[in-house]
Amino acid sequence: MEIPDEVLTAANRRGAATRDAFPAVAQVRYDRRIGRIVVALSGGWKSRFRPSMRKALKTRVLRISK
Repeated sequence: MEIPDEVLTAANRRGAATRDAFPAVAQVRYDRRIGRIVVALSGGWKSRFRPSMRKALKTRVLRISK
């Protein structure tokens, strides 16, 4: 089945808009020096949190994404 060029172009535009609106996680690592989990997003934003906070963060992310 062949996909018309205009359909493919429109899908690529929607994908790019979604990617720009919701940056993806680029890296997650544990920094032993500061004892924190570091999350870096593709847009350059970074956040650090204690490992004990991971459960609370998971609950918040699930609430936001619903």
